[in-house]
Parts: sequence; C-alpha cells; structure tokens
Amino acid sequence: MSAEVVYLERTDGASSLSSWLWCAMYQAYAATMAGQVAYVYWPQGRSPVAFRDQKAFAGEPNMFNWWLDQPCYPWKGVPARKATWVWEEATPELSLHRFDLAPREVIQHWYRDRLRFKPAVVTWADKLAKKYKVDFDRTVGVSWRGCDNVVDGRRRVAVEDYFPTLDHILKDGGLRILSMPEEATVTERLQQRYPQVFAMGEFFTAPWGYDGQSFALNQAPGYSKGFETCAMILLLSRCRHYVHNEANLSVIVGNLSRGNVVQVK
Repeated sequence: MSAEVVYLERTDGASSLSSWLWCAMYQAYAATMAGQVAYVYWPQGRSPVAFRDQKAFAGEPNMFNWWLDQPCYPWKGVPARKATWVWEEATPELSLHRFDLAPREVIQHWYRDRLRFKPAVVTWADKLAKKYKVDFDRTVGVSWRGCDNVVDGRRRVAVEDYFPTLDHILKDGGLRILSMPEEATVTERLQQRYPQVFAMGEFFTAPWGYDGQSFALNQAPGYSKGFETCAMILLLSRCRHYVHNEANLSVIVGNLSRGNVVQVK
C-alpha cells in the first residue's frame, strides 16, 4: 500500500447516525479523489453520543465498524495514522473534491459500492422481509422525518402531503406500502387511506408531536439503535418505489435505491 492512510473523524456528537454516515461517505470520496486511503474512525470520544455503547466499544473501539465494513480500507487490522481529517475543521480536500456536486450517477455508484453493511445487518433485514412477506418489487417504501427536523427551518410536512404521490404510484395495482416513520400514528394515518399499509414493529417510533431527537429518546442500547438505522436504510433501498421528505437518511436510501424515488416537499 503506497498511498497514505487518512483517518476520517467528526466531533458533533449530537447529530444522528445517518448524518454521520453521510459525512463519512463525503469524506471518503474526497480522500479517494485526493489519492489517499480513507479509514473511517469513530472512537468513543468522537462518535454520535446517543449510539455509544460501552459493551460494544469493549469489543470494537471503532463504532463505524459495528455495523459497516470500511468503504476504502480492505485490509485487516487498524492502519497507521498518517493524517486526520475532522469534518468540522477546515480541510482543503473536502472543498476541492465536492462530493455533493458530483454527477448524480457518480454519487449513486459511490454509495452502492462503498456503503457496505455487515452480514449481521443484512441477515436481520432479510429475516424481517421474510417475516412480513415483503415482495420488494411490489412494495412502496415510505419514510417520514419529523421530531426535531423543524429546528433548522424545515417545515413539518403533513402526512396528507404524501397522498397525491402515493395515489399516482398506486395506480399500478397490487402494491403494498412499507411505512417507516419517525413518529407514532403516521402509519395509522396512512392506513386510513391505504389499507395495504404495513409497518414492522421492530423499529422504534417517537410519540406524535415529539420535538426532540427520536434516537436519543430510544432507550435501546446504542449498538441496537444503530442496527435499526442501518437495517431501515437497507430495507427501504430495496423497495421498487421510495417516497420521503427531507432527511439525511432519505439521501442515503435514495442513492442506494435502483427504483423510483420521490421527495415530498
């Protein structure tokens, strides 16, 4: 290995796991374009706080490796650190190699090739799909971002705003709707109009109207919470159609998806 290894880190512990994943993919892309080998590193002090888990850290000190394989470092073991890029600090390469300005097909290929879920995540997603008899080619995946999304100025998208898009998609008969909202009662609101809506009880939802961070409210161990997030991304990305509002998780799912992706604004 001739290229130098750059450690990719972040300090904003209050952000969601999906936000951390988005940043890691951005950093890894820029490092690769700069001719360096990226190693995503989320140690105890530089990782999303709500997902920290002492038992999991005891077995693996890099949180990223709990749920995903490294996107650019295929070798075993921990590499020698040659440089460190911290997302919140000025890094010239991140400005020079703008992942967000890359062509759509480049971004999609990067996610599909580099966001590599651990076999345990894939296996659990497969078991859930079997349990709920999901035919992904006949399924519309729906996510709904609520809770604290309004703090950055986004409007709280009404569930009813999804109806015109879903009505149009469902003209193709025989489709089911997989509902994966951030708040409770969203699924029930959808079911009132679409009886083919179903949800998976294994995923946490915050109370309706909760304006904090849903992942912080979830009392499951950090490892389990991250497992849920990754499995949700994987399941939604497999659906033939995916309907969503603005969210980091939706960006990831949309780039992994090979189906019809529609954002409700």
